[in-house]
Amino acid sequence: MILFWTLASALAGTLPKDGQYIYSGASYGTWSAFEGGGSEKSLPQGAQVSQIFSHTQYSYGLKEGMEVEVFLPVASVSVSEMSVPTTTGIGQVGVASNFDLWGTDKLGLMGRVGLTTGALHAENRGRLTNIGDGSTQLQLGVAGSSVWEVSSAYVHVSARGGYIAKVPSTFDFNPKYPADDLTYGLNVGGRYKGYSLSLFVDGFYRLDGVDYPAPASVDSIEAFTALKASQMKVGISDAISWNNWTLSGYVATSVLAKNNPMDEVIGGIGIGYFIQP
Repeated sequence: MILFWTLASALAGTLPKDGQYIYSGASYGTWSAFEGGGSEKSLPQGAQVSQIFSHTQYSYGLKEGMEVEVFLPVASVSVSEMSVPTTTGIGQVGVASNFDLWGTDKLGLMGRVGLTTGALHAENRGRLTNIGDGSTQLQLGVAGSSVWEVSSAYVHVSARGGYIAKVPSTFDFNPKYPADDLTYGLNVGGRYKGYSLSLFVDGFYRLDGVDYPAPASVDSIEAFTALKASQMKVGISDAISWNNWTLSGYVATSVLAKNNPMDEVIGGIGIGYFIQP
């Protein structure tokens, strides 16, 4: 989930050589209405989907300007008022590397390459309570940031974009469900001493697919992976740091959606610890 990269990245830039960072966080979200076929639709019987996520991550500085991270997300998704089973399991687990591409005292450009798999939840991808699309993903991204000092405080702006190339769990490419995604984000905020506060935008756009409801020609287990989905969230995040610890949190809500939840609200909290090299 893209939001966790926003929440977990409490440290600016990459880790120093042999530096280590351990992060663990959890979030809770709900939704009950979605966009499908050009109109807003509500779940039947006044039902509401509840989502609980956890994310554990370990990062290590391989050398100056390059770090590697491994992450383990776990999720549990349930729905009220409907006889749909709760799904609990491991999400998109994987490994990634962040590396500095270019930088000055005030400007920086960082790249990201990741390889993840959803094989551990693929069999449940057709449920309303699915925790992912079950694909294996090559994730490519770039992020730029700028920092200005204002008196004894700092103002920062960062933006990122990414491409997620997906291999379906069925290895079927004709048609390919799910299609690849574009991802994006924008973060504007400030920092004073050990406290930071930011406003952010986070979203994705799927490059191909069908509208909800999926036509009869689509296998029922691909009813959600086949959708040409997109969503944008806006939110606020904050963090407080002391010694080598960072406590962070966020809350966000969906503002735009296609074949995706329209009224999703999600919030989370996490804690990270930096181990000096």
